[in-house]
Amino acid sequence: MELIRANKLSVDDRLHGIDLSLNAGEVLGIIGPNGSGKSTLLNCLAGVQTYHGQIEINGTPSQRLSGNERARQVALLPQTSQSAWALSVENIVTLGRLPWGDEDADKIHHAMHQAGVWQWRKRHIDQLSGGEQTRVWLARVLAGEPQVMIADEPVASLDLYYQRHILDLLKTYAGEGRGVLVSIHDLALAARYCDRLCLMHQGRLHRTGTPEQVLTPNHLAEVFNVEVHVDFSVWPPIIQPR
Repeated sequence: MELIRANKLSVDDRLHGIDLSLNAGEVLGIIGPNGSGKSTLLNCLAGVQTYHGQIEINGTPSQRLSGNERARQVALLPQTSQSAWALSVENIVTLGRLPWGDEDADKIHHAMHQAGVWQWRKRHIDQLSGGEQTRVWLARVLAGEPQVMIADEPVASLDLYYQRHILDLLKTYAGEGRGVLVSIHDLALAARYCDRLCLMHQGRLHRTGTPEQVLTPNHLAEVFNVEVHVDFSVWPPIIQPR
């Protein structure tokens, strides 16, 4: 089942005619160098960036959905998040239930356990490290149980253990009949966790397909301008500059 579809998305000089779709049960990775348009694309799909083109959510044009209807179906975990007030972790995660108009304690507590932040539930967000705060904001998104989770570099500030923990979590989340769109710089992690990849270059989709189809030495050299060693004969795959 197709959860979200974008047709001819464009944003000034940052995005040019992007077509993509996300299916239920799928982790779709958005990769590419800095400035290639990854965050702009994700912000368009999340409804926080104006654009030209069309986005459909579960077959319905996004402009026909109310703000709450869209928020119940699609949620964004941005690269950076800030709170204007030093709220407690539990209060921040509770905000994830706003589109539903409730404070379902079971869902809130489950989200905190999933993201590994339960032990900090009474602490204030400004008392946590950057990586710890990232997990709190992830718990906020999880509490809303969106059909589509959009995560912009969710593991950039995390240590090795929590990189794997969070990506395993996103994989499981998609496997429950939902979908995950994730931008990620680490190409080896992208090869390991994503079902399909969109390789972006200068605001355009350069290649789309399975990790094996997209992560070839030629494709990566075209976009990143470096020689890359690629080995899918081992697990996890090896993707690294020569």
